[in-house]
Amino acid sequence: MWDRALYNNDNTGGEWQNAGIQNFDGFQPVEFVYAIVCSEINLNTEELSITDIQLYPNPVTENIHIKSKEEIQKVEIYSTSGNLVFSQNMNNKSIVNVEHLTNGIYLIKITDQKGVAKTAKFIKK
Repeated sequence: MWDRALYNNDNTGGEWQNAGIQNFDGFQPVEFVYAIVCSEINLNTEELSITDIQLYPNPVTENIHIKSKEEIQKVEIYSTSGNLVFSQNMNNKSIVNVEHLTNGIYLIKITDQKGVAKTAKFIKK
């Protein structure tokens, strides 16, 4: 019967998997060889470097001050579960009031006038 069968699934964004059947005549054990290849997932934001943007104080109780070489267009704050909890168009402002947030760890996404987004973590006390 079959000596070898090959399964190729090319719907995973350029990666593929193989499954093989060797020595299959209906009465012998079947041997499957299966490999899964995962690609690196890249988010559309970059981690902040100290030279790009500075956030202070961190931890914060009331206001986060943002110092940037680029004009900041928008700020979004996310909980660690990924929920958007605050969004603000900056209009040349450099201070974000976070007094209303509950204590915890948050992610802040800062978008400049060129549309480049950077993310950082901060702690609300």
